This record gives sequence, structure tokens and C-alpha cells, in this order.
Amino acid sequence: MTAWDAWVKLLSALILSAFYSGSETGGYMVSRIHLRYRARHGVRRARWLEEVLREPQRFVFTVLLCNNVVNYLAAQTVTASFLAHGVGAGGGRVLFGLIPWNAEIAATLVLTPPMFLFAELLPKNLFRTRAEELMTRGAMVLRISLAVCRPLTTPLRLLFRALLRTSPADPHRDLLQLSPQRLRMYFSEGIRHGALTPHQNQMMENVIAMRRIPARRLMTPLDRVPAVSVESAVRDAERLLQKSGRNRCAVFRGRRNNVIGTLHLCDLMDPETGPDDPVRPLVRKAVRIRADATLQQAFSKLRKNRQPVAVLMDERDRAQGQVRIEDLARYIAGAPAAHGRGRE
Repeated sequence: MTAWDAWVKLLSALILSAFYSGSETGGYMVSRIHLRYRARHGVRRARWLEEVLREPQRFVFTVLLCNNVVNYLAAQTVTASFLAHGVGAGGGRVLFGLIPWNAEIAATLVLTPPMFLFAELLPKNLFRTRAEELMTRGAMVLRISLAVCRPLTTPLRLLFRALLRTSPADPHRDLLQLSPQRLRMYFSEGIRHGALTPHQNQMMENVIAMRRIPARRLMTPLDRVPAVSVESAVRDAERLLQKSGRNRCAVFRGRRNNVIGTLHLCDLMDPETGPDDPVRPLVRKAVRIRADATLQQAFSKLRKNRQPVAVLMDERDRAQGQVRIEDLARYIAGAPAAHGRGRE
């Protein structure tokens, strides 16, 4: 190998090492929202990069593997050059009385400073500040690297999952580990890059805040909720709903705050039901939640039970009011809650 060949091989390895080192940092810094926005608007390299980052574990394994390969090639090139010029040949010499002197040690000492500066420190800082631009430009190289290394990264990925005991069918695991601050930063990037409007960002903020806002903030007090006794007749329930202008009412047994269920107008319109029939067989069991539950908990329970209304109970198991899925939707959208006004 001539000196020219050695220099070309060494510089190529140094450039690739810098690229893979920087890509490792750039993969964490790229705005996923803006990247998806550009990919959906036909930017080919953005689409390639989105594919590369779709599997974060495989991406990290690939850049680390490729980086180690090119670092090994750089060290092998320098070692071969030293041996060709007699540096460290013969063995038996000791450096500083401690380190055995040979071509491998000489290559390590010579390569470490420039590799650390030009293939680690500087590229990582550069990719941190210009992540999207540089990652998009190198998307094709990363795409090819992922394809070439797939036979090696696949078992590594499976081993990683086995060690963490993570099911591959759990796609929301990473999202659930994000803090509210991280989510806010994530969505603010979307506004800065034009992928989200301020109103959309505010909706995201409202969703994040649902984990700490009590459900009683959107509660319609019980005295403003139309309610009938479980002993009432269908005629009485129809009159109540007609008078209140609502489609649904609460059903209580004994005391008004002992809510046991709900009754919908459609239930009363059954052709087999007469006006003097009791409403008891038509009552739907109420979804109950604690009054100190959060909006997130209320929303989850309503979705789980597929019901539009939940009854809020105090510590003595007495009904305090109700919260509707419509109220939660209004809150997320930034509209004022109806609090009992209008039709459901």
C-alpha cells in the first residue's frame, strides 16, 4: 500500500467516523414533527430519514457498529503504515518503562487526539446545532448502512428487548415515558417549523394538563342535571326531558344524590314501551368516578366503558354531579364547557 493509498483510506475512515458519530447525536435532535411534515410534502430525503429513524434501536446499533468498523479501519491503516516504515517493529522495547512499544501502541497514540477532536467532539456539536440539515443530507448513507447492517442489528435488537423484557406489541412505551416538559418542547418545535398551528399546540397543552386538572372543574352540579326516580313512569321521564331540552337524564333511587344510572331519550322511544311503564328496565348503569379524579382518569374510564357521561361521587359515595365526554372534548378544543346548557 502506497503512502497515497494510506492517506486516502485514513481520511475516508475519519470522515465516515465523524459522520456516524454526529448522526448518533443528530438522531436525537431532529424534530420528528417537522420531519414528518416535510416527508408528507414530498421531500424524498426527509422520507428516507423518517424511515431510518422509525426504529430507534436499530438506528443506534447501526451507527455504533459502522463507527467501530471505520475506526478499526483507520487504526489498521496507520498500524500497517508504521510497520512498513519500521516504527515499532522488532518489539522488546518499553515506553516510559511501562508501555510495550509496538506499531499498535504507536497507532493508538497518534490517532487518539485527532479522532477524538475531528471524529467525535466537533461532529457531535455540529450535528447538535444543525441536526435536520445534516441528517437529511446523509439520509441515503444511513439508509444503505441500515440495510447492510440489518443481519447484525436484528439479533442485537432482539437481545435488547429480551433484556428489558419489552413486548414488541407495545408501541406506546416510549411515548408514555416522556415527561410533560419533553412533550411541550416536542410540540413547540412543531410551531417553530410550521407543522403545527398555535391552536393545535394549545390543544396539545390542554391534553397534557388533563393529568393534573380535577374532573370536578368541568362538572355539571347535580342540581342542574335533569333527574328522575327509578320508580317513575316513562311518561314522567319524557316530560322531564322535553322540559329540560336534553336527551339524557340521571336516574336516582330514594335520595337525589343516590344516582344509579342514566336514561336516554332513545330508550323511551321503544315501540314496546308504554307511557305508564316503569323506567327501571330502561336504566343504563352509571359510570362512577371519584370527584377528585383527574380529567385524564375520567376520559379513560368513559372510553373504557363506552359511555358519554360519568357521575362524580364524593368520599361518602354521594353523587355530586356529572361530567360528559362532550365537556372533555370542549376543554381539549379550547371551547368553554357547556355545564348543562344545550342538547347532548
